Amino acid sequence: MILDFKDSVVYNSTNNKVIRLNKKGKQLKFNKNDLVVKSKNDSIFIRYYSKSKPTNITSFDVEYLKRNNWYYIAKINDKNTFKKESYYSFINDSIVIRYTDYLYKGAIIYNETEKLKYNITSFKEKGIHVLTFYKDNGYSYQGQILKKSNDEFKIEFLNNINKGTTTFRRTDKVIKDEKFNYFSLCYDFNIGQYYYNGEGTNYKGGLKKIKKEIFEKYITPKYSKNQTGFITFRFIVNCKGEKGQFVLKELNSRYESFQFNEEIINQLFNIIIGLNEWNPGLRKNGTAYDNYKHLTFKLQDGKIIDILPK
Repeated sequence: MILDFKDSVVYNSTNNKVIRLNKKGKQLKFNKNDLVVKSKNDSIFIRYYSKSKPTNITSFDVEYLKRNNWYYIAKINDKNTFKKESYYSFINDSIVIRYTDYLYKGAIIYNETEKLKYNITSFKEKGIHVLTFYKDNGYSYQGQILKKSNDEFKIEFLNNINKGTTTFRRTDKVIKDEKFNYFSLCYDFNIGQYYYNGEGTNYKGGLKKIKKEIFEKYITPKYSKNQTGFITFRFIVNCKGEKGQFVLKELNSRYESFQFNEEIINQLFNIIIGLNEWNPGLRKNGTAYDNYKHLTFKLQDGKIIDILPK
């Protein structure tokens, strides 16, 4: 089964038949079981479900989603000492708010929100229901519903970026439709690395200004003995110069996993959040892009003795 991001192309791999073509009437050609799109300018955004799985789920609709708020705990790298909990509120038939809490040692220290569009495509004869999330930039990600009950539903995302099975559970948490700490990637599928050789993401005034701000604002906590090692904050600066999707990694001086005290982490994190003069990276064709950035702090008994990169 193949769906484009506007649900204008449906291909059933069982009988090798195109059920519906897009409005522009582009020619879709098949090489055995593979769809071949030959035009370089083709604007069809296609998502391929390699193995759709028939289920006994008779219905999955927007009323079911709107009835409750839902949450899941994000699967993240074990070395990331931030825990992330995401909540979804389907506020009407087409809009969902995703609200993500960042927790450090069990306490919420930050949150992000993002507004998405969604729809449901159902093939009831096989019990196949597909939930698709859309972004204004045209990017979408889809998954098949594998399990449904009053309190939870399980979805298998089949695209490369969000691949894997996620369980959404009912929650009583109230989610407000607000843009506080709003963050959204411009191009989810193509995030530039630190070493990208275009005109990379940079800060107004450069690293010199970043370090000046940090050293001026950071106060070494009074009780910081043995708070020694490395703290790295990784984040993404999007094509608008906004930052989000933070990751925290901590090591002691022997490069072993370690957790610093909350006062140190909160101070450094809040200083980084306050760095608001990022210039987005530019590709060689002049297009702004999303880019990973990171700052690493070397500490000795809670005192910053170096900031990387140089």
